[in-house]
Order: sequence, then C-alpha cells, then structure tokens
Amino acid sequence: MDDTEKIKLLCFPCAGASALFYSGWAKQMDEHIIVVPVELPGRGLRFKENLCEDLEQLIDSILDFVKAEIKDSQYALFGFCVASIMVYELYKRIADNNLREPSHCFLCAYPAPNLPKEDKPIKDMSDEELIEETLRIGRIRKEDLNDKEYLERFFRVWKSDCTIMDNYRFSYPICKFNCDLTLLIGKDDTLFAPAEAVEKWGEFTNGSSNKYIIEGSHDFIKTNVPAIIDVINKEL
Repeated sequence: MDDTEKIKLLCFPCAGASALFYSGWAKQMDEHIIVVPVELPGRGLRFKENLCEDLEQLIDSILDFVKAEIKDSQYALFGFCVASIMVYELYKRIADNNLREPSHCFLCAYPAPNLPKEDKPIKDMSDEELIEETLRIGRIRKEDLNDKEYLERFFRVWKSDCTIMDNYRFSYPICKFNCDLTLLIGKDDTLFAPAEAVEKWGEFTNGSSNKYIIEGSHDFIKTNVPAIIDVINKEL
C-alpha cells in the first residue's frame, strides 16, 4: 500500500477489556495508519450501558459507529482473542449490507470458529476456576487479586463476554473475507490458541493469509505490543 494513503485500523477489545487499551497505539503506528478503537457497551466510555447478551446484539451495538468510520475511508480490522470472532461476524454483516469491505484483517490468538470447542463453559466454572483461568491466560495478575473492586468490574465484563462466546454457534457455509488475513499467534500459547488452530483461519479468505509467531503466551497483546505494532506497520 502507498505510504501516503491513509487507512483506518478499527481495533476491537478482547474479553473483559475496553477499547481504551488501544489509546496509546497511535503514537507507535506509521503515519498513514489511523487507530480507531471500537468501544463495546458496558465498559470504557460506554460503561453506563448494559452489557450485551449475545453476539448478534453486540454487532448491532457497534454497527452504526462502524458504518460511519468506513463510509469514505480505506480500513482494516483488528481482533484479539474472542474479538476475532467479532470481526468475522461483523464482516458478514458488512458483506450482507453491501458496505465498503476491509482492505485487510488481523485475527489474533483465537482458533477458527468452525473448530470444535474444547474449553469448559464459563457458566459451569466455580469462582476458584474462573480466577485460575484468568491467571493462566494472563487476563489478570496475581497482585490484582487484592483489588476487590477491580476484580468485580473485570469479572462482570469478562464473564459476560465469555458467556457470549460459550453460546456462539458457527454456521456453515463459511463466509470468506475478500481481503488478505494476518494471523498472530503466541509462541507459548499452546493450550488456548495453538498455531494449528489459529492457522485454520486461512480457510476463511479468498485472499492470502500470513502468520506471525509472537514471543509470549496468550497474553502477548499485553506483554509484547511492539511486536504487534511492527507486524501491523509491515502489513499496512
């Protein structure tokens, strides 16, 4: 892509997070990339709104914002973890409504949606199991366990997001992106999103798919942001 051509990068938060996480990325991107955090209900600047109950409702809640952002601009989509599924379902809505399609998509740290689910559903986990799971995948730190107010806010959003994904059912046929995909995989993420599961996203595009192995485990979006930024700058 010509460096003088501006492109928006719409960034969607992972489970339990706010789009405010991406607020510092703009300073690290090449000048032609405009970072556009996409906030979800119940968090960040939309914290007063109710959390969504299913993925369709979640897409409804951001569609007007997305339409306005992509109407007159080239753009790419970035989804980390469960937000990868959000990007896929949003793309289906974009295609169904004959809207401007993305020039590129980044799907990170999540298996392709047509693969069988192997994790225990969130609704069946005890409080102890929830804490153990969030520590395992790096969503909270051990020192966070002493901050009861933070934990209450975090688990409220995280459990809602994960329940949405527990209830999500992929339906055939595959809706293929009409753009290239970049797949980001944590080098040590061998349980939640191993390389072979993330690579299956390659079947979801009419274009090409490139993969990058990023140093770190499933939480590499927190521990290795520079590597992610480098990939985005290279691909866009």
